[in-house]
Amino acid sequence: SYLSISSTPLIKEKLRDEAAAEERESPVVLFISLPDGECFNLGRLKHHLALRGRSISPKGEGCHRAKI
Repeated sequence: SYLSISSTPLIKEKLRDEAAAEERESPVVLFISLPDGECFNLGRLKHHLALRGRSISPKGEGCHRAKI
């Protein structure tokens, strides 16, 4: 399986309410679309994975922040 990162207006509109707090805290908001159709912003995905006992922690040079 894979994660695709998207910044399309449709996804932003769909997740606007969920992302409001994260947008106030940081100008960087990534939206992640899972293969099964679920969409999360990055902060919510981290929380979702934490509930399942998993975590994402960026490591290495391949991780970059980008303003959307």
